[in-house]
Parts: sequence; C-alpha cells; structure tokens
Amino acid sequence: MSHQFFTVILAASVLAGVSVLAVSPSVTNCPVASADGEDGDEPLEKAMEKLNRGFRDLRKAGSDYAKVLELATSMQQGAMMAKTETPETVSELDVKKQPMALKKFRLTMISLCEELLALEKAALNENAGQIKASVQKLRNIQQSGHKEFKGEDEEEGEKKGGKRGGRGGRGE
Repeated sequence: MSHQFFTVILAASVLAGVSVLAVSPSVTNCPVASADGEDGDEPLEKAMEKLNRGFRDLRKAGSDYAKVLELATSMQQGAMMAKTETPETVSELDVKKQPMALKKFRLTMISLCEELLALEKAALNENAGQIKASVQKLRNIQQSGHKEFKGEDEEEGEKKGGKRGGRGGRGE
C-alpha cells in the first residue's frame, strides 16, 4: 500500500512539473547556474551517481521484483533531484542558448521520471516482460541524455575508467 501511495505522490509531482512547464509564460526563462561554478554542480553529480548506481544494479536485479522496486524508487529520487539542476555543459553555452538547452535537459529528465514510474508499476505487477522493456527504454534515455548533456571530458573519463566511470563507477 505504501508503494502505491508513493507512486501516486511521485506521479503527481512529475505531472505538476509538466503542467508548470506547460502553463509557464516563458519556459525559456528558466534560471541557469553560473558557469564560474559558484552554484556548483555537486547536487547534480550526487543525483546522477544515484541514477548511475541504479542503472548498474538493474542489470543484476533481473526479475527480482522487490529489488527492481527498490531501485526504481531510488532512481526516481535521483531523477527528481537532478531535473531542477543545470548541467555544466548547459552553463558553458552561449547565454542565449542556455534557456532552450536547460528546457531540453528538464524534459529529458521528466521522460526519465515517467519511465521510472512505468518500471515501478511493472515491478509491482510482477511483469518481467514490462520490466525488461522499461529497462531498455531507460537505457535509451540515459544514452541520449549523456550524449546531449555530458561534457566530452566526462565521457572520455568514463570510457577510460576515470573519476566518474569505469567498472562500477569506482575510478580515481
């Protein structure tokens, strides 16, 4: 019962975020963190690490419905934390391009939240086929989001097993 309540609350939060974007007079007036790092991207890094850990662990969870449910919930929290942050790559853009890039980032994160809710629903319904389909959709969202919003140096670091990447994300 508590999982259903949490799902309803999270769904309402996601939908509220969507409707705020829909009724906002100018979505492109979203605040953007300064490029000099004053605001820092530590909250975004923490949220993304929570998501990345979840992606790693989803591979191992298979059809362990309780584990998938736990991971879906944790990843939802990470996605909700991340969606209001500004990626460094957006902060580094020309000031005129930042609002649209930030809007695109937020919409990507909302899509991630929606699919994480679908994953949670599949786990609650013990539907292994739907879990597999949701995991694939989540991977696609992750890959396109990383391609769009991660800096080249971060991607290279992950490929080489650097600070934020490597097997298990335990690089140096």
